[in-house]
Amino acid sequence: MFVMLPGILAALMLISACVIADGDPPDEPGSEALIASFILASTDNPGLSADVEAEIRETAISAELPQGSDRSSLVPSITTSEGASIDPASGEAADFSSTVTYSVTAEDGVSSTDYEVTFSVATGSNPGGGSSYPAVVMGTGQNYSYFSGDDGDMERGVNWPEPRFTDNGDGTITDELTGLMWEQVPSNQDGNTLEGVIGLAAASWTGGHNDWRVPNIREFRSLFHAGEEYLHTWLETQGFSGLTSIGNGLYFTSSYWPQDETVIYLQHNDSSYIHSFLSRDSMGTGVYHWLVRGTPWN
Repeated sequence: MFVMLPGILAALMLISACVIADGDPPDEPGSEALIASFILASTDNPGLSADVEAEIRETAISAELPQGSDRSSLVPSITTSEGASIDPASGEAADFSSTVTYSVTAEDGVSSTDYEVTFSVATGSNPGGGSSYPAVVMGTGQNYSYFSGDDGDMERGVNWPEPRFTDNGDGTITDELTGLMWEQVPSNQDGNTLEGVIGLAAASWTGGHNDWRVPNIREFRSLFHAGEEYLHTWLETQGFSGLTSIGNGLYFTSSYWPQDETVIYLQHNDSSYIHSFLSRDSMGTGVYHWLVRGTPWN
């Protein structure tokens, strides 16, 4: 028969208590609330031909998307600190036409960080971005075919985002296809000369921006819609205003005819055609201005 003496029992209990005390304590909940990566994967976003990894600078996250990208419904893949949660969630579609706030909450449920995420759209002379050939060309908008092989039949070119234009709520309209920002309402101030209009553009602070300029003829023509009978009427359904009531449809552009340095104008008050005509000498009065900002289309 084995009998444990009281002294031995006490010693064993002491040793057991020391082992428990010296063991690893339970892990504390994490207090880190950070975004480690923010990626738009092409597999989740059919409009992108390649993955886009956004740049993270402190609590600001940004990236430039290829020209013509539609920002209205993008699905991000987001990596956060271990155990942290994020709202909106990773894999949830969001409208990035304007800045989106993402809130990260640490595992401890106390610490949190807000991130401002902004995606811009590249601008330039090639809607597809880059300088490779063949160049990517925008669709014309024509969907009715008059004969085999025309635009309505082939419907080639970069698809237009939906919506095409975004009202920024500050007197400006962003063209989501080109990335250019336009004045929402053309000016009824007759500049008389191109130099005068350039001066008006330099002094403009529409929408809080001070880099307005006079559009070139390619930029004006980017507004063309071959599927609409009256261009000015269609543009007014897209958020612009004053096109039918201001002036006679003539607007200054910064483009010149190289032969005689004549100024080119836009006329669209009688049809969907965009005309380039009138010399500096034949300008007269009644030529108005409609300013734009963004990387010039050369």
